[in-house]
Amino acid sequence: MRTAVSFGLLTTLVACGDDDPLSQFADSTLEQATVLPEEPLEGDRRDSAGTLSGDVEGSDMDITVGSSTSAVSVHAPGFPDLSAWLGATTRMSVVKVAAAGDASLLVRDESDAVVYLLETIGPDVLTDEAFGGNFISLGNDTGVTAAYQSQLRIFSAFVTTDNGQVEVFPGEPQEIVVGGASYRIVVTAAWHRELDPSASFNCTIRADVLAYEVMSVAPGTADLTPLLRDVLFPIEQGTCGLQPPPSATGS
Repeated sequence: MRTAVSFGLLTTLVACGDDDPLSQFADSTLEQATVLPEEPLEGDRRDSAGTLSGDVEGSDMDITVGSSTSAVSVHAPGFPDLSAWLGATTRMSVVKVAAAGDASLLVRDESDAVVYLLETIGPDVLTDEAFGGNFISLGNDTGVTAAYQSQLRIFSAFVTTDNGQVEVFPGEPQEIVVGGASYRIVVTAAWHRELDPSASFNCTIRADVLAYEVMSVAPGTADLTPLLRDVLFPIEQGTCGLQPPPSATGS
């Protein structure tokens, strides 16, 4: 199980300098997406099948597939809409992706086509199952922004589609075609944390994130309205719940 995006030598290659530009994508880097099973997973994964029900539209959803024991609460900052699949026969997979309890989510229809994928930390087993291991990777460095006892270096993402590789930026939805089907993809966050030399934490922080959601759409219908992070949400994740200084929410 992969627990984070592997940046390899990235820290050395893009070490912070005094002249690093501020990223124009700081405000469009969205808050942490979450998948919280109402019943704890037994192991690292749970698969369920049956009728899809619940509150399945917007940034906060409650999704059940089949038995009530499958229910999950989802915070999806890309504002998906799964209402077209209410009452449909589907399969849902929830997989633990980090020791802190973070999870990812995949919903497929009865023909096994992808309905919705939410990766909260980085590409993991559900992305492999949905689109293959080469579906998404870290893109270009767009600059930095302030965060709690650190700064975040913000990136785009490269996505493999039927029309070749496309670049997707945080908070900027795109419609893509993969395997002949159309999807709306939103990169909610893509960053690497660079700690201040004097930083001190009493917990484990998250250093790398490439989070995104992918939703099936009819061709030409994806909502491409740009998204901005609510000022109530900090840009960083995994900092023991500490709020950032005021400068961390702006570029």
